[in-house]
Amino acid sequence: MKKILFIIMSIFMLSSCQKDEDESFPLDNSDFGIEQITINDSTYSLMPNSFLIDKGPNSPLVLVGTSSSSHSLELNYAWMSKTQKLSSAYITNAKGNVGVLNTSTETTRTIILTIYNIFPEAKLTYTISGPR
Repeated sequence: MKKILFIIMSIFMLSSCQKDEDESFPLDNSDFGIEQITINDSTYSLMPNSFLIDKGPNSPLVLVGTSSSSHSLELNYAWMSKTQKLSSAYITNAKGNVGVLNTSTETTRTIILTIYNIFPEAKLTYTISGPR
């Protein structure tokens, strides 16, 4: 009887333990308030219920990769225009702080747009690379 009681108590104690992990949550645009993304002279909105850029059929933007964690999302795009070089990009948003990082080599320009939100803690990054 003592063994059965011990086993039951052990199972109860193990089931009551919790993991010390960050609680994940689904990110959505209400966390960031993105109104539009402007690349060179073209203005883009986001696709409904998504963070993907609504680029239309003739846009030189191509999604080349994504990565995510419980509190962040990164979307990587290539600028594939043969007639227009990638020169600028920025985000218009209602929430969060936006960081813009421009890096260049002799042949490539990369623009990283990052929105940081404090509550809930979240980060969204758009990386756009193209010919210089």
